[in-house]
Amino acid sequence: MDHKSIERESIPLLKYSTRNNGLLARERQRTRFEETGIASHADMRPAQIRQDGVLDEECQTLIKTAMRQLHLTARAITGC
Repeated sequence: MDHKSIERESIPLLKYSTRNNGLLARERQRTRFEETGIASHADMRPAQIRQDGVLDEECQTLIKTAMRQLHLTARAITGC
């Protein structure tokens, strides 16, 4: 089987997998936020993110590296 044939056969599986993951993530958000008035993570305020989204040391390092390399400010990260 040549490279192009393998690539064509792989694409539908990847699309399905990505779509399925997105649907599952939306369902988890809906369940998590059902009594808060929040529809998704994008609706969370900075105080809620600080309370519920505590990052471990490795994640904090990754965020700081991304901020430095992409020249982002804290405002860009928190969305304030």
